[in-house]
Amino acid sequence: MKRFLLVFGVFYIFSCSDQKEINSTSNKAEQLDFDKIEYRFHDASVSPDYQRNFSWIITKDSIQFVVDSYNKILQDTSIKTPPNKWGHCKADFFTCGIKNKKPESETSLTGGTGVSIQTFLGSKETFSGYVYEKSYGDMIGDIDQFLLTIQRGIDSNFYQIR
Repeated sequence: MKRFLLVFGVFYIFSCSDQKEINSTSNKAEQLDFDKIEYRFHDASVSPDYQRNFSWIITKDSIQFVVDSYNKILQDTSIKTPPNKWGHCKADFFTCGIKNKKPESETSLTGGTGVSIQTFLGSKETFSGYVYEKSYGDMIGDIDQFLLTIQRGIDSNFYQIR
């Protein structure tokens, strides 16, 4: 009986320490804090006449929308962040399940589109992830829904790519 209790006790201790490790990593995204979000769409490698990358830079005070083609700025507009917008964007980062995952092995995809998202607290990067062609990368989540959250309530003329 003592042997059983000893084995059970050792098993219990190891299972509790494993559970603590699981809980600490699963709650990591919930503990993430940030005061700036950068959402970037990277267009396919096509002629400069047609290639358009765009970026959303969101803080509690302002929203900036930038369009470039091969690092040439084509459009750069900013507005004051509408009431409650920052809170919705910050909350939906989590509800959309934006988080890192272990990337798959390298693929031979080239020339396609991609999305990267970064968050910052002050100048410190607190999250960075990317997805390429909606399949390869180190980020998962409902990225399309997150973009809709960013755009919701903002006049589409503000972010119309010209």
